[in-house]
Amino acid sequence: MSRFKAFSLAEVLIVVALIGVVASLTIPNVSSNMEEHKSISALRKIYPELEAAYNDIIAEHGKPIEWSVSNTSSKTELAEQMYNYTREKLNVTKVCSNGTGCFKSYNELETAADHVNYYKMILKDGAFLAVGMQRMGDIRNNVKNNTLSEDFCRGYMGKYIVDVNGMKGENAPGYDIFEFYMCYDTGLTPDGDTPDGPKTTAGVGTAWALKAGNRDYLKCASSLNWNTKRSCK
Repeated sequence: MSRFKAFSLAEVLIVVALIGVVASLTIPNVSSNMEEHKSISALRKIYPELEAAYNDIIAEHGKPIEWSVSNTSSKTELAEQMYNYTREKLNVTKVCSNGTGCFKSYNELETAADHVNYYKMILKDGAFLAVGMQRMGDIRNNVKNNTLSEDFCRGYMGKYIVDVNGMKGENAPGYDIFEFYMCYDTGLTPDGDTPDGPKTTAGVGTAWALKAGNRDYLKCASSLNWNTKRSCK
């Protein structure tokens, strides 16, 4: 009669320990990849909506440089004007004007000295959206001199900052907070949309995340290139 030998308690504990080690190494990576996928999917959803809204505003009211306001108009005044135009085009569930409560995940837009120059709202899908503008005198100077900003935006007028998943996720620039520039010559332009590839600092990978579909600029930015290397692998 054959006999079956059972595992000893020590052997079982060793197997359980090995499983725990493997899980501790793989689960964080899986979780991080899921957050990255969700963030990029949300970004790819909101970008065409925001671009369509901006294009509608331009069609109805003209580019910011064409607005009938004086050169002394401040960032706050112009941000409020663009904010009101934007609210009409998007499905907004909460407005905060230039106060607090609509962008809790980003200190610059809530508590820093410059936060009053941004007008903020929460969209129906939970995304946070902030509007920031240049002074009218600066806008007209940027356009007149064809000023290049951030290596990709000529005639910089203002920008949208969006946290694609609101209070969920990492809540950090380059992770789920992205920027879009209002450029005189190229319209609403994703931050970092330059032929030289992504910048080396977090928070300026909007174009890269949209086109390459990853956030590898947070890991190996200096080695990435639009044409030859779109991943750290």
